[in-house]
This record gives sequence, C-alpha cells and structure tokens, in this order.
Amino acid sequence: MSETLLEILQSNELERDWRDSTLYNANPPDVKIFCGPKETETCFDLHLTTLTSQSEYFKAAFTLPFQESLSRTLHLDEIDADPFETIVQWLYCEEYTIKAANYDQNAITATYAAANYLQIPALKSALLRELASFLSKQVDLVYNYRRKEPRPFVLLQMLAEHAQVSEWIEMRECVRQTVKYGYLGPTELVELARNPQGASFLLAMAVECYNDLLNAFMCNKCQGGMKNPCDRNVRCKGCGGTCSNGCLTVMPRDLEYSIV
Repeated sequence: MSETLLEILQSNELERDWRDSTLYNANPPDVKIFCGPKETETCFDLHLTTLTSQSEYFKAAFTLPFQESLSRTLHLDEIDADPFETIVQWLYCEEYTIKAANYDQNAITATYAAANYLQIPALKSALLRELASFLSKQVDLVYNYRRKEPRPFVLLQMLAEHAQVSEWIEMRECVRQTVKYGYLGPTELVELARNPQGASFLLAMAVECYNDLLNAFMCNKCQGGMKNPCDRNVRCKGCGGTCSNGCLTVMPRDLEYSIV
C-alpha cells in the first residue's frame, strides 16, 4: 500500500465523538446553544461548566444577570453549526486535527473566527499549533498550485483578521513554515496591501521571519553593503550561483505588474 493511500485512510478514521466522551456523559446537559440562522439553526445540548471554564463569552452570558443566564438558552446567529461543533469537539475531547483528506481553508478560518468571537484563546492557540505542524508535514498537498485552495499566505491573512498580539508565537511558526516552502511574491504582497484588515499583523511577522533568515548568514554591518537586491545577476549567498530569472528577489515593477 502506498504511503499516500495509507495516509488518506488514516486521516479518514473517525475521531472520538464528543457525545461519547466521559466528560459529556458525566452529568445531564443543562444548557442549550442554538447556532446559525433561525431558519436552519442547530441545537446543541451542552454543560454550563464546560462552556464557562474555557470561554469568557459564555461565562459572561450565563453568570451575569442576562436573560440567557435565567433561561439557560443562547442563540448564536453569527456562528454556523459546523465550526461550533468543531469547538464543542475540542471542549469535550481536547482534540483539534487538520486532516489531509478534508483540508479546507474556509473551515479552518471559520473555526478560528468562532473561537475568537467566543473568547476561547486556548483553542485558537491549539489550532495555530496544529496548522504549523500540518504546513510542515503536508508540503505537497498545501503547496500544490493545481489545487483550488488558495496559497497558504491567503489562509494566514484570513486568520490574522481574528488574531491577537498574544498569539504572536503560534502565528509566527505558521508564517515561518509558509515562508520556508511558499515564496511570498508580488501577488501575495499586493493582496495584503488591498486587504488592510489583519495585513499589518501578518506583514510584521513575515518581515521578522525574513530578517531572521538574513541574519542567519550575514551580520548587520555586511547587510548594509549588499549589492542592489534587484540586480538580476546577484549571486546566491548559499550556492554562489546567479539567477537569470530573478527568482532570488522581487524584481523592479513586479508589484506594478501584479496590480490589475
């Protein structure tokens, strides 16, 4: 059996369902959470202590003198059922995995955004750690340009819209994995410039990453004496070769050509 087929079969193995967890079955559910628009909303019967132990949002909703604390019912019209069930899976089983067989950038972003809305920082950190690991292990899948999924920097840009500065460490590792395997070229830079929400946070980490790479082989003093980085005949500091296609850097006017 090929490694690829084995990987797909393993990724399709069912996770523990949160309804079967010991934590869920220890006591009867005592709150109802409705997710999605009222026409198609989904009801989750959950436990107050489990929700409030990880979420400041739920803690405020069910402990302060609001209607929800009396009725033990909460409607989350802004959050769809799928990302919320992923959150519930993590709350009861402490499991969050990204599988090769169903890698979906929109699903990852929706879960991260919902965790941010519900103020669950532990889940956001767990998601970013899992994403960094996935980006490093599934190189062929993630960076396959024939796939319909956008390049990883687009995913990180969507996540950055809901990120906090406190998540810099976890987000940084995702950026480093992306920089390692995926060239941040003119198209990505223009996309970041066009969408200012979250872009400054992501660009700051990208600059830090590239600065670390430069500092790894050249001191600050010598960096000041570098040749014009836009010279097509610039030599690679690693192999000493030249790059006639200009792939060592963003060439002059590449950004202008990418703006359409």
